[in-house]
Parts: sequence; structure tokens; C-alpha cells
Amino acid sequence: MLLILIAASGVSLGIGIALQFPTLILLALVGTGLPLAVLLLFHRSIARRLLLAKYQKSEECLIQP
Repeated sequence: MLLILIAASGVSLGIGIALQFPTLILLALVGTGLPLAVLLLFHRSIARRLLLAKYQKSEECLIQP
């Protein structure tokens, strides 16, 4: 998902530079740039939360009454 957003942002930016940033290209840049920024900002915390949940779930199986 992250690689697709990075590629889409790069393509949009390249086309925008070539065409001197028409409105449609700017919308494409914003549409791919915002989700990319959000993913980059919150990727670590989301990944850490998923890893911790997986660890806690596996830990339940180890405890036996």
C-alpha cells in the first residue's frame, strides 16, 4: 500500500511538473499525498500496536490453569 502511494505521488508530481500543474494534476497530488503523509506519520504506532496485540494474544495460550 505504501509503495503504491509513493509511486502514485511520484507519477502525479512528474506529470504536474511536465504540464505546469493544471488543476486536475494538483488534485491528484493532494489525493495521493495526504494518505501517504498520514501513513508515514502513523505507520510506526500502528505497526507497534498490531505487534503488541499479536504478542498478547499468543501469550494467552501459554498460561494454563
